[in-house]
Amino acid sequence: MPLFRLKDKYVVGVRTMDAERATLLGLMNEFHAATMEGEGQSAVGPLLLRLVTYSRDRSFAGEALMKSLRYPGLAEHQASHRDGRRQIGEHMVRHQQGDRTVAVATLNAMYVWINEHILIEDVKFSQWLKEQGSGESTSAQSPGKRDTPAFARRSPHKPVHDKGKREALFTWSKKYSVGVKAMDEQHTQLMGLTNEFHAAVMTGQPHSAAGPLLRKVLAYVRGHFSAEEALMKAYKFPGLADHQAIHKDLTRQAGEYMARYEKGDQTVYVPLLKALRDAVTGHILVEDMKYVPWMNEHGVR
Repeated sequence: MPLFRLKDKYVVGVRTMDAERATLLGLMNEFHAATMEGEGQSAVGPLLLRLVTYSRDRSFAGEALMKSLRYPGLAEHQASHRDGRRQIGEHMVRHQQGDRTVAVATLNAMYVWINEHILIEDVKFSQWLKEQGSGESTSAQSPGKRDTPAFARRSPHKPVHDKGKREALFTWSKKYSVGVKAMDEQHTQLMGLTNEFHAAVMTGQPHSAAGPLLRKVLAYVRGHFSAEEALMKAYKFPGLADHQAIHKDLTRQAGEYMARYEKGDQTVYVPLLKALRDAVTGHILVEDMKYVPWMNEHGVR
């Protein structure tokens, strides 16, 4: 699941800026995917460098455009750019020093900065451009008005001035349905709890806030496994033993992650999210689907 989707809320209505935002969000998604897949620093590092380089170069280009148009909010915009460059530069240094927690920290910082910068500062510039007119050259140009260069003219999209919402790790759909209402409800609840935990980690909430959510997710997983096994036992599902063995292995993995958390290991979150994603989607779509025909045959809905 990508971290960002290019939606109207990220469209400020300036063609070049919108194209640059699309590229930046794409780079963030690549970085997010590499982090979630648990790829090593040798893979994550080049992506981080690309983010640093692209963010720096495009911020300077944007400032040059605003300066050429005599944008009155240039100083504030530059300050926001400097803050973004400073944060991502600090994360690059941490990466070079071998800090294994830097990937999540970068995702946290960049997610917050991108949403605040685009939805506040970039929208201000877009609205100012709109007030200046379309920029089409005329012989009777009003005093004080400047022609907007063709590359900076507004695209037909209108900016949406709202707060950004993080993409969920899971979105329930019919493909996850096992045809048993109670199990579907539990799977939906589990996805919702995992989304809460994912949001807490990706928005940089402290260990003390993410920890209780982790406990809640793992406790729910154990309860769900017990309920599912009880259902299979009640209807004498022939694959019960195999399913129990898989549940046992997943519970063991969850316990190992919880032990790492209890020891204060803050690097546990990313591999845990990956494991949860793989376990939830893979287990439901493969293992749980095996009992669907049996339950249907026995009238379980």
